Amino acid sequence: MDRSANNEAIAHLEKAISLAEGLSDGPAQRLLRLRLQTTYGHALIHGRGHTHPDSIAAFARARELAAETEDIAARFSAYYGMWMVSFARADLAPMREVAVAFLRDARHPLGSSGKGRGLHVFGVTCWFQGDYGGARTHLEQALAAYDHEPDQSAAPRFVFDNRVVAMGWLALVLWPLGEVDEAARLLDSALSLARQNGHVPTLAWVHAYTCRFAGICRRAGQARPHAEKLLRLAREHGLPMRLADGSFYHGWARWCAGDGDGRAEMCEGLALSNEMYFRVFAPLTGTLLAEREAEAGRVEIGLATLDAQLAAIEQTGQRWFDSEVQRVRGELLLKLTPPDFAAAESAFMRAIEIARSQQTRTFELRAALSLAKLYQTTGRGRVASELLVPVLVCFKAGPQIPEVEEAQWLLTMHEPVARAPTNRSGAGAWGGTP
Repeated sequence: MDRSANNEAIAHLEKAISLAEGLSDGPAQRLLRLRLQTTYGHALIHGRGHTHPDSIAAFARARELAAETEDIAARFSAYYGMWMVSFARADLAPMREVAVAFLRDARHPLGSSGKGRGLHVFGVTCWFQGDYGGARTHLEQALAAYDHEPDQSAAPRFVFDNRVVAMGWLALVLWPLGEVDEAARLLDSALSLARQNGHVPTLAWVHAYTCRFAGICRRAGQARPHAEKLLRLAREHGLPMRLADGSFYHGWARWCAGDGDGRAEMCEGLALSNEMYFRVFAPLTGTLLAEREAEAGRVEIGLATLDAQLAAIEQTGQRWFDSEVQRVRGELLLKLTPPDFAAAESAFMRAIEIARSQQTRTFELRAALSLAKLYQTTGRGRVASELLVPVLVCFKAGPQIPEVEEAQWLLTMHEPVARAPTNRSGAGAWGGTP
């Protein structure tokens, strides 16, 4: 496993588990069986995917064994594996149940070694539900806890590097909250640390999440080199989940650059994800595909894709991208012939409402700009200005968020409304041409 020879690891662990089942029963033997089972589960996650039936069965068995041991710390690896399976499937109820149990045991005096991971899992569960404030709090606490946990050098051996993953997640949380510079800095730091560690699954993870970050920011050019590296790692080490990620984002970058063959690669990546029943991040991938379809003149297909995502969101409770799904739906409604102004306005207002409730200022800025442009088109320029002024308060023009400059330009067309004050830089490592 340390060399990412996952198929060989799976074969050895299956033999080890079989031998362990023949041992006498006692606390030491039960602990050995649990450790073997969770290690086996993690090998399956890397080698066959989070949602492969063998991975699911392995952690179901790990859960049974965890219930039989009194060693609180020994349960943590099983908790994490069980949570990852539910997370990948976008199965909120068991995800939340495991996250609560994990954090409860991690806060026990005998379980303090797992506090960082427990906070981390709980924070990502908050993010999934659209609770950005809770996600930020718990992920920041997780990073602080990791600084004080012993034996961090062994952490990536069977799963991922704790700090790299927590930093990557916090970046995905902070950017929508408007902390764009800090988000970019964290992601750069996570990538640098992963390269230093040289742990293949962790390095593949950070390349995949950098692609997702680029997708959220709509910076296809910055996704492409990471997608290319991800594809190489996935093919060399047999990482099916990362092959799906790399194919999708490489295709997206190609299509955005004018290469129509990118559509087929995007769809190939989605098909691989669907085969593995990998449903988390589906709101993002579906929205990116819908945007490209609309740009290619297939607006109805794009709208159907978004409507399917909205239905899935209601089913799964995966609400972290709700505002953007609604905003993009509004943009596509304006591309119809004739444009559906009323429905688009409703979608933009819903996007703003969601962004405000989740405190996602960057998403709110995008939705407000879309609505303001609609108002300008329909002769309500003054209303557009009144809408934009308050959302620009926390942003400064720069390449990091190009919507700021566009919104400020729109404001200049409708004096006497004052330009919005600014107090936070929007430039950073993710600047440049999209």
